Amino acid sequence: MRAAFNRQGRALRLIQADVSWQELYWAPRSQLDLSATYQFRPGVSLVGQVSNVTRSPITSVTGPGKILLKDEYSIPATFWFGVRFTPKFR
Repeated sequence: MRAAFNRQGRALRLIQADVSWQELYWAPRSQLDLSATYQFRPGVSLVGQVSNVTRSPITSVTGPGKILLKDEYSIPATFWFGVRFTPKFR
């Protein structure tokens, strides 16, 4: 089992040359991803992954102090399952 925690700080999204307080920023966000592998026979494994377990949205902010909400995009959790076959060559 593996877990990955990703943290992104505030990032500039759009520059307003004439009115700096109207610049757009991506708000800070965190995302948790998980993956697991189970080997049930030599050379054959089941693999599962979940991205954005916390369903952290992407948010844009603007205004003085960068605290006014501009928009928000929901990002769903994504699930992926598969079988991995690793042949042995002699």
